[in-house]
Amino acid sequence: MLCLPVLLCISKAHSQATQELTKGKAFAAQYQIDSAYAHLQNAVKLSNKGADNTRALIYVHYGKVLKLKEKTDSTFFYFRKSADIYEKHKNADSLLYVTISTAELFRFRDNKDKAEQYIKRAERMLTTSTPPNIRAYYYNRRAGIENMFFSRDYALELSEKVIAMQDKITDKEIVAYSYNELGALYVQKDSKKSNEYYRAALDVAERYNLLIPKADVLVNLCRRASSDQKIKNLEEAYRIALHVNNMDMQMRISNLLFWPYKDKGDYKKAFEYCYIALALQEKIYDSRALAKTAEIERKYNLSKAEEELRYKNAEVRSARTAIILTTIIFALTLVVLLVVAYFLRKTRKNNRKLTVLSEENEFLLSEANHRINNNLQLITIMISDEVRKNSGNDPAPFHKILSKVNSIALLHRHLYKADDKRHVNVGEYLQEVLHSFSEVFAEQGIGTSFTTENILLSNEDAKYMGLLVTELCINTLKYAFEGQEHKQVEFYLGAIGDKIIFRFSDNGTGAMGKKISPLLIQRLCRQLKVECRIDTRNGFLLDFEKQIK
Repeated sequence: MLCLPVLLCISKAHSQATQELTKGKAFAAQYQIDSAYAHLQNAVKLSNKGADNTRALIYVHYGKVLKLKEKTDSTFFYFRKSADIYEKHKNADSLLYVTISTAELFRFRDNKDKAEQYIKRAERMLTTSTPPNIRAYYYNRRAGIENMFFSRDYALELSEKVIAMQDKITDKEIVAYSYNELGALYVQKDSKKSNEYYRAALDVAERYNLLIPKADVLVNLCRRASSDQKIKNLEEAYRIALHVNNMDMQMRISNLLFWPYKDKGDYKKAFEYCYIALALQEKIYDSRALAKTAEIERKYNLSKAEEELRYKNAEVRSARTAIILTTIIFALTLVVLLVVAYFLRKTRKNNRKLTVLSEENEFLLSEANHRINNNLQLITIMISDEVRKNSGNDPAPFHKILSKVNSIALLHRHLYKADDKRHVNVGEYLQEVLHSFSEVFAEQGIGTSFTTENILLSNEDAKYMGLLVTELCINTLKYAFEGQEHKQVEFYLGAIGDKIIFRFSDNGTGAMGKKISPLLIQRLCRQLKVECRIDTRNGFLLDFEKQIK
């Protein structure tokens, strides 16, 4: 009878976990990822005392939602836990599904070797009795891996297999993505056929209300479309990305919207989406960095708690041994020495594991920074190439955005090379920003005098100060000098006590005697939380003081 309350408690926890799983799956089906994540997280917590198969199913769905939130390390952890349970209970179909999902996870992470390893393991697990949905899922994800890393012809063959068996497939997302894959594979071979496959994919996605596949197909349909059709498709895809709150998709589509709006001459819209893409890229980077930091902290705290528990258990065992064996001094000493030696060895082993984990996390963070830096360089190259292509048109707007992107790239390089990720030596950073204009100043015969002191500022303030200097230099080049022989630009950044002194000036006649209030400069000053002073009596002068926190 004493076991009855315990059994009732376990049964209640299992029932609650199942309810949370059902709610999480329902929200995931509606692409409400945050709600799905919250319910599935509760299901994981409640599933510890539940049946193995229920627990494994919760782990699979939780891992899929974690992948959508781009927490790929945690996704792999829960996929592996579910695979262990399915392997223990010899549940072949479910184990095959998790193995395919793991292969897709590594394809998503651009890890060719691991993706190949898991998809070939899945191939060996296929049997004649494998359910159509899982077989189709294997064909579809194998096609994606083949198309990305290996043989496009084999990818074509696999996708056609899915289409051939589509009447047996209940998961229509697989069918939509297989049509989409065929459309991508036929782009170079037969554009008409490619378009037919894309239209078929769109039809399946709309018929079964598959939002993410629909957005992906709309993007692909833009490959050979007119500018107006591209804008129509991409705007619809962008609305879907906003609806499902997928920042990565929003960034990708806003990047793509820049080009058709630019081709139509709607530069306001083009640069609006360009700024959206840059802001989303920064937000995604920040969220990933915070997630990685939280994951490292969680692992450290868990390891620390386990270590403390082990030491407490050791103390209890030592105390009991001391009470029982008080008369056997030699034996007691030997036992204590053995216990100490055992825990010292365990501690050293755990410390080595922590060191390896720390090095792996540092490598991942370094790799992420490297990729972001490469992306910023790629944007710079693309804009420079566009300037060269449009040499007959006014290149000033392109030069302006190029300078701002370059300013952000310089700040990012300072941040990820520095040991302190929260502060930047703003003096060194602004010298590099000003140096990027030195060649243009020299070509136009403008003399320069730049003086900066080494001052540490938060990376947020440094970013806005870099953009402010960039905007001031661009305005000087465009408006300051009108047929002057003697042209001079001066900049000073220094500190007096706990205040920063910022002063930028030129002797140009363009603004002399005029009352001006540049909108973007005023906005940047508000971001810096300073009151700037503009004086045009002897040219142009902007200065302000800022409290050092």
